[in-house]
Amino acid sequence: MASYAKEARLRLELKGTANLSSLRNALEELLGVSFSTDQGEHFFRATLVQTLFYGLFSAWVIHHETKTKAAFNWLQRLFGEIAKPAAMQAMNLVEVMDSAQEALDRVNRTAFFKNFSEERAVQYFYEPFLEAYDPELREQFGVWYTPEEVVEYMVERVDRTLRDDLGLSLGLASPEVVILDPCTGTGTYILKVLERIQRTLEEEGQLDAFSGQDLKEIALKRVFGFELMPAPFVVAHMRLNMQLKKFGFELGADERLGVYLTNALTGYTDTGSVDLSAFGEFLSEWQESNSVKQQEPVLVVLGNPPYSSFSGIGVKEEQELGNAYREVKAVPRPVGQGLNDLYVRFFRMAERQITQPKEGKQTQGVVCFISNYSWLDGLSHTGMREHYLSAFDQITIDNLNGDRYRTGKLTPEGKPDPSIFSTPYNREGIQVGTAISLMVRREALARCSERVPLPKRSSSEA
Repeated sequence: MASYAKEARLRLELKGTANLSSLRNALEELLGVSFSTDQGEHFFRATLVQTLFYGLFSAWVIHHETKTKAAFNWLQRLFGEIAKPAAMQAMNLVEVMDSAQEALDRVNRTAFFKNFSEERAVQYFYEPFLEAYDPELREQFGVWYTPEEVVEYMVERVDRTLRDDLGLSLGLASPEVVILDPCTGTGTYILKVLERIQRTLEEEGQLDAFSGQDLKEIALKRVFGFELMPAPFVVAHMRLNMQLKKFGFELGADERLGVYLTNALTGYTDTGSVDLSAFGEFLSEWQESNSVKQQEPVLVVLGNPPYSSFSGIGVKEEQELGNAYREVKAVPRPVGQGLNDLYVRFFRMAERQITQPKEGKQTQGVVCFISNYSWLDGLSHTGMREHYLSAFDQITIDNLNGDRYRTGKLTPEGKPDPSIFSTPYNREGIQVGTAISLMVRREALARCSERVPLPKRSSSEA
């Protein structure tokens, strides 16, 4: 599949993307990015191709799951808004996509699905495929599948924190709780959140009162996700719809989950309208995602933010997020380039979601991210740490180590320390050290008027 995808990308490079100028412009408007540089062009082409192939594979999996006997036609099953037949012909991609489908048709389905459940087949395909197809894109965006054990741990920690620290007896299932995963990927965090909510209702004996329709309302109105890359966005919807069927209900023709194709780091201020008249679906996506960003009183932000980004696609609003951490009061000024890392921008976005009131509601909530751990003691991140000591009442860090550059992937005792992201399909895992950060803000406590200085450390400790 990756080989065919590489051929498709080469064909697209030979044909060029001039005939896709309207689509390019629409995606730039929708995602709040720019494809003007060489890296931006790379991202645009690579994203189109991986979207087609990942969508093809995912639709093949869902076709198996639904047990339909009708002939499977990739051109009819892919996301219609982007993969128009005329566009595919203009890009000279029909032949190579048909070849990819023929390769899937040769797969022994019984043997394949014996080892891969339908859900896992979709999620495990993304990272290995992207590594084989375009390792540069994978490296630039820090695409790592988060192990289910890590996701479950984070979801349970957030659920317990809501109960114990914020007094919400039903945790994530409490009516007040609005949840956002700003880096949804293929939807694993949202899946686990919905499973936790369902389990809570069962534990509380409320499933009789909370019918399938009520659980559906929670999924539609209180759980949101943002994703920049079209391929995982499409699959997240596929996986979540499959999960909803397991819960006993399906979405109607005019209903959709609140997972949006959007840039999680832009759109928080009213910047006026955009020109998406030729792409009505894109305009609706832009309007609805901005409504969530600007109006929903988010109480929980959790996920695995990407660690880096193509420098050629960021726009001013996104790039300015880290500037808030450049101003300090009682700590040394930041030095170095660490605040330019993409994950720092996601932390700032999450902080704003929790600390800035919406709809007249007081500010409280929980941020739970697994990320690069450089912010814990980096010389670039002094203002970031100072900020959080004022903004949050409780901060808990699970330091997962695993840093190739600082410790050589050794534990403090000198034993091998593989990455938490190591899987049977990727033993090496991520190269930088990681940590799970849980930050809690309680509205009942008086907010600190002054930032709290960090304890002094020796230069060797720093």
